[in-house]
Amino acid sequence: MKVIWSPTAIADLEAIAEYIAQDRPQAAWRLLQRFRLRTRRLAQHPRLGRVVPEWEAEDIRELIEAGHRIIYQILPRRIEIVTVLDGRRCLPPTPSDLRR
Repeated sequence: MKVIWSPTAIADLEAIAEYIAQDRPQAAWRLLQRFRLRTRRLAQHPRLGRVVPEWEAEDIRELIEAGHRIIYQILPRRIEIVTVLDGRRCLPPTPSDLRR
């Protein structure tokens, strides 16, 4: 399966990196690399992450990395990274509310 990043997820990554890079540019780069490496494994192991407990939908899962929730959806021909959120943030009521 192919792993793709939604426009929302890309914007999330950019915002996270910009915030961290204000004080620690190297740390921001390292964090983005950690996210990339972690999600790459999804191509061979789509069910690697846990079901998002707030929604309990088998096709919407998450990986936890460095205090962030990498939320993805398993689709018929691809894995789509939907969003990357700080783990302390609350999720919206439904998965469709994530798409901006």
